[in-house]
Amino acid sequence: MKHVRQHDCDKTLVKDIKPLRKKRVLEDMGDSLVVWINPSRLPDFTVGDHFPRASHLRKRMQRLGVPLPIRILIYRVMTKMEPYVIPERYFERRSSKKDERIREKIENFIANRDDVSRSLWHQKLIRQLTEDGVAKHKSIVMRGAEDIDNFLQHYALDLIRSMESDGYEASKAGDTGAARIDREGNLIKGGSATHRFFVARALGVSKFPMQVCGVHEAWAASVSDADGRLSSDRLAAWVQEIAANYR
Repeated sequence: MKHVRQHDCDKTLVKDIKPLRKKRVLEDMGDSLVVWINPSRLPDFTVGDHFPRASHLRKRMQRLGVPLPIRILIYRVMTKMEPYVIPERYFERRSSKKDERIREKIENFIANRDDVSRSLWHQKLIRQLTEDGVAKHKSIVMRGAEDIDNFLQHYALDLIRSMESDGYEASKAGDTGAARIDREGNLIKGGSATHRFFVARALGVSKFPMQVCGVHEAWAASVSDADGRLSSDRLAAWVQEIAANYR
């Protein structure tokens, strides 16, 4: 997810965020939903998709045999309508094989930092280059072994050295981590900034930012006021209180 913007909470006070779309809540509340936590304190599972309701519908359409162009169009529309307060049937909390592979790759890379050609990351990129003709990391495209070496030396290693010496620096980050709050009020890792998250965890960095991008409907109900409303300032206060358990 992109870096969040600073907002004046007094100007964007919302009396009840529960009916609102995710995009509106994140735009209005900005940094008040960003928490600084110790990545080693978060549990080893994730909440899955960025857009749980839209993804649920996309999978259902696929099972029903809806043509791909129609699925894509409907999914794009639904992502814009994604709620901030997530209904029970859409809230996943599961172990992530992808996260586990990234964690293993990062820890192995750090262990082989003196000779990155021995790392799992290098081997994976070389294999991808051989099979597909190019190797990729997000938007970075590598068309030869030299590109791979440059990527690992000047992107991956620079990230590790920077975080090792200075901790997390927003100016050097491409995105902010994402998290959600489950029905019991636990903070759960989302899918953004995963490489950076596991670098921080492996290096013992104790302060890492994550934006709370959604909350379980049962938790939202439990912290609402006597009228059943969850205002933006009330949500911000609860989010920071929960974050204190992960520092």
